[in-house]
Amino acid sequence: MNPSDWISAYRLDSETVVELTNGLTDEQFNWKPSEKKWSIGECLEHLNITNGKMYVHINKGIQKAQKNGLKGEPPFKTGFIGRWFLKGSGPKGRPIPAPGIYRPASSDLSKKATVLAFRDIQSDYIELVELSDGLDLGKIMVRSAVTPLLRFNAATWFEAMKGHQERHFDQIRRLLSHDKFPKDNVDG
Repeated sequence: MNPSDWISAYRLDSETVVELTNGLTDEQFNWKPSEKKWSIGECLEHLNITNGKMYVHINKGIQKAQKNGLKGEPPFKTGFIGRWFLKGSGPKGRPIPAPGIYRPASSDLSKKATVLAFRDIQSDYIELVELSDGLDLGKIMVRSAVTPLLRFNAATWFEAMKGHQERHFDQIRRLLSHDKFPKDNVDG
């Protein structure tokens, strides 16, 4: 796992979210195929919530590593459990219900504000990866925002974010191609 790959992925994801939502009205952005399924907006808001909550913990771990001089160079590795986590949270992982703290509170979201927040978080993560340059991201242990019992190294969390976003972009693409997706109200 290499930090330059994460930076490239976060930049690409920032552009992908614009491409996926370009021309959509707020109505389309919030359309759901059923009450139990998420809208495009809810997928992105979920990523905003997840990435925002994890940012706090990753940043804390990096600040502590800087203070303690925990130096290292890529590529960084993850253990067996970390590999299992990455496989499950990535695009080919089996869907599992999001923990309550990661669920969107509303399905009436502003496309403009949600997309802007997503792009801002990508910039924050790029800065965080750059700030971690020279640190051993394979040894910086970071807890989950859900529970302190779930801990992975910072490299695993950075990699998981990339895969998690890809997973939800695939979900958004499925929504956009859904046969009942409202296509006649596209913004010009």
